[in-house]
Amino acid sequence: MLLMLTFVNGCEQNGRRYMIFVGMRLEVYWPMDEEWYVGEVTGVEGGRAVVTYEDLEKETLNLSEQIYRVLDTPGFSR
Repeated sequence: MLLMLTFVNGCEQNGRRYMIFVGMRLEVYWPMDEEWYVGEVTGVEGGRAVVTYEDLEKETLNLSEQIYRVLDTPGFSR
């Protein structure tokens, strides 16, 4: 399943469009921690991405409201 989302708000690739898909790796910025955390998109629920972080914590995110960076994207940018 593919989900088209747009990078927003402080993202290093700001303004570029990517296909967000299950298996894609992301870094999500947590402003309260002032840290980037690596996770993988493990599902899509109602237009939102389910992200599983390296510590196995899961979070369902509307990525258009998050600051994030896509990792490992050769050939997928548009």
